[in-house]
Amino acid sequence: MTYGDGAFIAVGFPSITTSYSTMLSSPDGVAWRERVPGSAKTLRGAVYGDGTFVVVGEQSTILQSARQAEFSLTVNGLGPAGFDLTVVSAPGNRYRVQASTNLNGAFWTDLGVFTNVGPTMPFTDTTAASFPARFYRLVTP
Repeated sequence: MTYGDGAFIAVGFPSITTSYSTMLSSPDGVAWRERVPGSAKTLRGAVYGDGTFVVVGEQSTILQSARQAEFSLTVNGLGPAGFDLTVVSAPGNRYRVQASTNLNGAFWTDLGVFTNVGPTMPFTDTTAASFPARFYRLVTP
């Protein structure tokens, strides 16, 4: 098991349900999600470094995660159609723009889901004027 970039990763013997090696991820070490690594060989260890996870196993199995795409959400301000934002990211990444009237994690609402087609992508919240205060964030699905 290892921890990095806000996630725990645990690996082990092949799963009975998938026949692939066991790989679990968790943001908090309590709630775990099963992943399918695509390897039937038993995985023995995991490490995190330089923005990526590396998992090793039997018969020289080495699996490496992709680096997280760097992205940002820039505020442009109120425009004629609503509150204008710009997503900055490498093309081809999928995102959700979310809004909330407070910073409590339970009250975030999806405003849109899209794949970035260029290095910058405009986004307008057409409902922003209906709220006295609004917070925004950009998340990957």
